[in-house]
Amino acid sequence: MFKIKRLIINAYIIFVSIICFSISASAISNSKLATGTRKLIEDITTWLTVLAIPVTVGIIIYCFIRKGAADEQDQKMWQKRIVTSLVCGIGAILAASLVNVLTGYFM
Repeated sequence: MFKIKRLIINAYIIFVSIICFSISASAISNSKLATGTRKLIEDITTWLTVLAIPVTVGIIIYCFIRKGAADEQDQKMWQKRIVTSLVCGIGAILAASLVNVLTGYFM
C-alpha cells in the first residue's frame, strides 16, 4: 500500500514538473536572446568548419616541407606532427558539425 501511494505521488510530481518546465521553456525559446544565441552558435560553427580545412592543410604542408628538410631522426617527429594535425583538423570539423546539428535540434 505504501509503495503504491509513493508511486502515485512521484508520478504526480513528475507530471507537474514537466508541465511547469515546458511552459517556461517555450517562453524562453521565443525570446530575442534565445534566437540570437542560436544564430551566433550557427555562425561560429559554420566559420569554424570553413576555417578548419585551410588551416589544417596549411599546417600539414608546412610539416611536409620541414619533414623533407629534416634528417632521418627528425622525420619521425615531423610524421607524428603531420598525423596529429590531421587528426586535430578532422576533430575540429566534426566538433563544429556536431554542435551545429545539436543546436538545430534542441534550440
